[in-house]
Amino acid sequence: MKHKTLISLAFLVLTSGCGDDEPIIGGAGGSAGQSTGGAAGSAGTSGNGASSGSGATGGSAGTAGVGGNSGGAAGSSGAAGSSGAAGSSGAAGSAGSAGAGGVTSEPRLFVSVTDFATATEIVALKLDGTKTAGLELSDPDSVVSVSGNRAFAIERTTALVHPLDDDGKSTGTIDLSGAVANASSQNPHDVVIAQGTSPLKAYVPLYDSGHLAVLDLEGGTLVKTIDLTGYADALDTDGGVEPDYAWFDSSRNRIWFTLARIDLGTIVAPDYQLACTSKSLLMAIDVSDDSIVDLNGSAAGEGLELLHVGPTSVHYSATDDTLYVLSSGCFTSGASERSALGVNAIQLSDLSQTEALKPAGDAFYSTLLWNPDAALI
Repeated sequence: MKHKTLISLAFLVLTSGCGDDEPIIGGAGGSAGQSTGGAAGSAGTSGNGASSGSGATGGSAGTAGVGGNSGGAAGSSGAAGSSGAAGSSGAAGSAGSAGAGGVTSEPRLFVSVTDFATATEIVALKLDGTKTAGLELSDPDSVVSVSGNRAFAIERTTALVHPLDDDGKSTGTIDLSGAVANASSQNPHDVVIAQGTSPLKAYVPLYDSGHLAVLDLEGGTLVKTIDLTGYADALDTDGGVEPDYAWFDSSRNRIWFTLARIDLGTIVAPDYQLACTSKSLLMAIDVSDDSIVDLNGSAAGEGLELLHVGPTSVHYSATDDTLYVLSSGCFTSGASERSALGVNAIQLSDLSQTEALKPAGDAFYSTLLWNPDAALI
């Protein structure tokens, strides 16, 4: 296998919302919804009183008596009618329905431990250390991936993906072993959810077969694969492109990922050093139609060549719309120390690149951990 993991940690915050990025450490849980009912409706307006009745019409003058001097006096006016009673107040409006309850699940820490020989155990823990679930897998090269507030167990050798519930229990299995016909190995490396798609889609980089698998998470099935093998470098003797490190960009509706394009055929005795054969690439997929986005303008191909070689970790900073890519580097012919290693900062608005960090020495840098004040490598 091209990658093995001894212990991997993944932090999952279970909320109903979604973020614009996929950080290594999950954010805080969402606020609980209000459980009280809505405000009562206003009372109805009082009815208006009835109008006063008109006075009765006066009686007609009496007819003059026979031989009398004058007619009788006119009758007096009738009394005014009394006012009608006021209308009763309208009934109060009914109370609004109760607000939806907030998310009650606590954050989970997922830990995978392997003996590199027979099995992997994946354990879900609350932050107080309480174990909520455990999953034993026969594949010793198994890891945990978290995306869109969901967790997945990935068996890389057998190419099986297990969606996990809030407590870390497996809810099913998606078999990717035949995703790319005639491939000797698939080696799924990650699961990234494209929030807002219907049905809900996830993308899985297949490291060995050079494809992206597209999953229907609602149906629990493999929909198709996207072929990336055409991006192999002619000088790369192993012919692989090694897709990896994907994340979802909701503002652009894209899945971003890397193609390492490392030449494993150069890791030979006596030094077992990876040669600097090809440039690694940044790629993007439009999740609306799964088309590859052209990132390099008028240059050949669609991928953006990175400043460094061999990506090992990525982080997106929404504050400055910048993607940070950590790479482990490679060896030029006859060199005793690595080159083309460090942190590549890519401004996604215009795809400009700078070298944010160029480490000294020959260390193998594998993980970029991010917090508000600093990045840890």
